[in-house]
Amino acid sequence: MLHDHRRPFKRRAAGWAVVLVDDIDPSAPHRGLSFANAWYLGSAEIAGIAACFCSSVKSIPSLLHRRDLVAATSWSWPAVAALVAPDVLVDTRVTDGGARGPLLARAPDGLATIGCGHRFTAGVDVEVAVDTSHAWAGRWTDAGGVSGDIDEPPLLGGVGVERFVAAPRTGRMRTRCWIGETVDAGAIVGDVNGVPLVAAVGGVLRGLSARGARVDAGAIVAEVDPRGVAESCHGLDERGVRVSDGVLAALEARALSRGASVSRLHEPDAAVRRA
Repeated sequence: MLHDHRRPFKRRAAGWAVVLVDDIDPSAPHRGLSFANAWYLGSAEIAGIAACFCSSVKSIPSLLHRRDLVAATSWSWPAVAALVAPDVLVDTRVTDGGARGPLLARAPDGLATIGCGHRFTAGVDVEVAVDTSHAWAGRWTDAGGVSGDIDEPPLLGGVGVERFVAAPRTGRMRTRCWIGETVDAGAIVGDVNGVPLVAAVGGVLRGLSARGARVDAGAIVAEVDPRGVAESCHGLDERGVRVSDGVLAALEARALSRGASVSRLHEPDAAVRRA
């Protein structure tokens, strides 16, 4: 089971049945680069793989028999795990969402645990930690931590963090634009409980949280791509693909080693795919 909308494509294409678990009304701004719209529209598609929202946990098993579909739900992962008995739990949340204790200690016996990002330590929180930083995305280890999401984002069109718009307060998102729309610097792209969201640079909206999304103060809710390339707003993003490669490689190594420790960092170009 997975917790991130951006990264299940290669795992589904590699033969893994995938369940995406997230909160009701997730804030995920990069809806064109993810399956987040399944929570708002009922379905979403990326590169020929479709995700379908399951309001009932009992509908998940039948959907997973469809090899071309990903299941999306807001049921808790323990409830989903009890129903479908998954092989692996991949946690890609930026924060712990109020969860207590290491994921490794809370997972059922036999369930592999993989954590993506700097807040996970392999052997303590999870079995395997996968790097999600821009520089080292996809590296993984089963002994220790990884660098994580602590580096600066790469420049797009010469623009760094200025292209992101953060929520000024906790509340509900309202939008005035759509992903892929061209906006000018100073444009109001939406608001959170009446407080406007202003684009600092001009370009195309690469990311924008959905109308009605629940957002936290300081969370990124929009991104403007100053290059003005509409194609950059939809499809697969490079970093997400590299992280997925790392997860797949870690799963294959775990199956081959039958639990033997590898104890070193592995690069994403070593990724293999399940037939």
